[in-house]
Amino acid sequence: MAKFVTIEDRFWKHVTVTEAPLCWKWNGNTHKFGYGMIKKEAPSRKPTTAHRVSFELHFGEIPVGLGVLHKCDNPSCTNPSHLFLGTQADNNRDMWSKKRGRAANHQGENHNMAKLYNNDVQFIREAVITGIKPSHLAFMFNVTKTTIKNIRKRKTWSHL
Repeated sequence: MAKFVTIEDRFWKHVTVTEAPLCWKWNGNTHKFGYGMIKKEAPSRKPTTAHRVSFELHFGEIPVGLGVLHKCDNPSCTNPSHLFLGTQADNNRDMWSKKRGRAANHQGENHNMAKLYNNDVQFIREAVITGIKPSHLAFMFNVTKTTIKNIRKRKTWSHL
């Protein structure tokens, strides 16, 4: 008969524990973004992240609606002293405050899909005062009228 192996046993089999304050590296399967992955126990056997399992093993159940976030920003880390609970909004704030967001350094003219430059956007906004129609501006810059309106309302290019 097959021996039942707990999630805790499977977890520790794939973790390299190091001295504080270093990360505990996950050596098992990983998600494409680097997060350690492990299957839950029967009956669900759903995959979950290793850092969530680490948090539960050390601190108990994770409240509904909260995630387990990394202080160290290392997705393969399972060190419980590097983990904390937070909402998705907390995670987003943490990401942007550390300039880790996908578009953090790719706003405006630095974005690879940008058709406009910062000075174009400033001209478009100033054109509101002079009364140039959005359709004329759209033609001038080879963009849509909606793009012009969104720039004027600061729905896009809001960093300027």
